[in-house]
Amino acid sequence: KIMNKKEEKSMSIDHRRNDLKELGAEKTDAQVTLQELKEEVLAFTVERDWLQFHTPKNIATALSCEAAELLEFFLWTKDSESQRHLEKHREEIMHEVADVFTYVLSFCVENNIDLASAFAKKMELNRKKYPVERAKGSSAKYTAYHQDEKKETKKEV
Repeated sequence: KIMNKKEEKSMSIDHRRNDLKELGAEKTDAQVTLQELKEEVLAFTVERDWLQFHTPKNIATALSCEAAELLEFFLWTKDSESQRHLEKHREEIMHEVADVFTYVLSFCVENNIDLASAFAKKMELNRKKYPVERAKGSSAKYTAYHQDEKKETKKEV
């Protein structure tokens, strides 16, 4: 029998279900792999028959909405107050961060993106965009460094 994508995911989930139940508040970043988290998100989604709604647009939209909910905690607070505000609302903020991360994982699962690989590639690009000798201590966008390079090149000519 040839299985469709949903059936294959369900079978994989059933094999891992007992292991996934162990995931929770007692597990730390150092103890859980991204793959385990992706499988947990997939299991949650399949159990509720939500794969039908998980298009790239829908997941990206949900991710954006959850990021906005995280940002809302800091709306109208001064930079100097943000750390204290974080501590005051830590539990709620942790839930919003987890919501954002859940949608990142969902997006990766549904679109076959290896998050660790994508992260490594992006960090390499960031190292090129923001070389330490130009970016250290600066909050300028990378385009400012390239403008500086162009000015230096013109001076040399």
